[in-house]
Amino acid sequence: MMKENSNDIENNVLFEQLSEAPIEKKHSKVFIFTNEKDSLKRLHELEDNQIKPKTQNEEHREAFDIAEMETVPHDFTTLNQTVEVHRNSEAENRIIIDVNPDILFRINKQGFIIDYHAPANTQFYVTPEVFLGKTIVEVMPPVVAKKIMETIETACHTNQMAIVEYELIKDEKHTCFENRIFPINANELFSFVRDITERKKVEAEQNSNYSLLRMAGKTVSFGGWSLDLIEKKVKWSDEVANIHGKPKGYSPTLVEGISFYAPEWIDKFTKVVTDCIVKGIPYDEELEIINACGKRIWVRSNGEAIHDNFGNVVKIQGSFQDISKKKMAEQKLSESESHLKELNATKDKFFSIIAHDLQSPFQSIVGFSNLLAQDIQDKNYADAEIFAGIIQNSSIQAMDLLMNLMQWSRSQSGRMEFTPEKVAITEMVHEATRFLNDSAKHKSITIYTKLPAKLMLIADKAMFGTILRNLISNAIKFTNPKGEIVVSAVQQKNKVLVSVADNGVGMSSERILKLFRIDQNHSAIGTQNEQGTGLGLILCKEFVEKHGGKIWAESDAGKGSTFFFTIPGLSSRHFRG
Repeated sequence: MMKENSNDIENNVLFEQLSEAPIEKKHSKVFIFTNEKDSLKRLHELEDNQIKPKTQNEEHREAFDIAEMETVPHDFTTLNQTVEVHRNSEAENRIIIDVNPDILFRINKQGFIIDYHAPANTQFYVTPEVFLGKTIVEVMPPVVAKKIMETIETACHTNQMAIVEYELIKDEKHTCFENRIFPINANELFSFVRDITERKKVEAEQNSNYSLLRMAGKTVSFGGWSLDLIEKKVKWSDEVANIHGKPKGYSPTLVEGISFYAPEWIDKFTKVVTDCIVKGIPYDEELEIINACGKRIWVRSNGEAIHDNFGNVVKIQGSFQDISKKKMAEQKLSESESHLKELNATKDKFFSIIAHDLQSPFQSIVGFSNLLAQDIQDKNYADAEIFAGIIQNSSIQAMDLLMNLMQWSRSQSGRMEFTPEKVAITEMVHEATRFLNDSAKHKSITIYTKLPAKLMLIADKAMFGTILRNLISNAIKFTNPKGEIVVSAVQQKNKVLVSVADNGVGMSSERILKLFRIDQNHSAIGTQNEQGTGLGLILCKEFVEKHGGKIWAESDAGKGSTFFFTIPGLSSRHFRG
């Protein structure tokens, strides 16, 4: 019984809330799960041991491990079939291993060949006279002889089997041999020689396939993992360890493996792993881990259950892949899609302005100018002043719209230069109000200013003028006749807060949310049926943000509106003058 350690305690806490749903009990020689806790209890006992599956070559060598032998028969007629090895004097510990060597030598520790045997029907058969009475150095190429002599020395020194592999070339044919050398007594040894050419070819092909698989896995950050419920061991491939920021060969406990997942994903991952262990339900999830370096990584983890002959889950295994690049690509695609929608909305807005909003004032100009011309021709001057006023308002509206379109077009194409400089706020506000004074007088609206006399800011004059004109023009449009508009500015640390307030019709909170968005139709009719497009506010937002400022609105329906925006002050880093 293993002593409970800190990892066991963590596991118990981690899985304490898991359900107790029973599963069908099946007859098995391995173990039986009666409920989820029974299965998870086995997981809780996981150590930090690593699973190190034996390679085919290692298994092959283990089969011939007859070190520490005491007696070996000297009958060559039976030795070419079997070798009986006594590890100790007890009969039950005697191991019989099928050797079937291609060539068998008995040599002394100086490399002198005492006896030799090879089956006469093999391709390696030569008459005993070729070897008997000679040394390894005499019958083998120098490089091979040196390897064999070093192996003999090792076997004598350790009194255990020693192995050497070498290649011989005859008639341009390469043959690989494995030579296993066993001490018989203090002076003599057996040397079993086998042709391993085909085995080497298979191993080379396997290594090549593994190398290609490893390279492919590294290229796509893909690896494998397994959890053996019988051996109670977790194994990560090198690439899985690398994704987690751990060294090659590293494998965690189950608790540690789960702890890599980001907090918001731990519960979900714990559940799918538990369902896979207890119910055999496979999973394929995309989640985030936080690796050993503290880096968040999107991964795709999938797993499936492996059952024994009795239907019990004895192992779960799966793949693990870093999909951060895929997620980044998806995010960029989403952003690109959003940008494309915005561009389409911009295009639709532009066509809407051209097709409708710009057409409307020109229709008024053309229509009423025709009526005015006809009345003048008929010498009917009663409506002339009215028609002239309508034509004038329509012309101002068309001119204002054309100016915004021109500036907006230049801004969208990147042809509008941004040249901030030191500007007096009073000068800019007075210039904007003079430009709109006729429109204000037409509705008997008074424009007031509350501006510190020496307040300076850093702004692009053309853009700042456009912001002021659009906000004041909007205020005039939605203010009732004889209303008031107040333009004010105050210094706030490194910025200037500018506001344009009116006591007009105001607007609802729903409409405020649609302001400054080109993909929303939020234009409205003014108090004297003035037409609008909403493009002016879009320009204001773009130009304010170009300065590094913000713009917003506050309003109550029926009580007027106030638009605020910030612009860098004199001490701002934007000033380069």
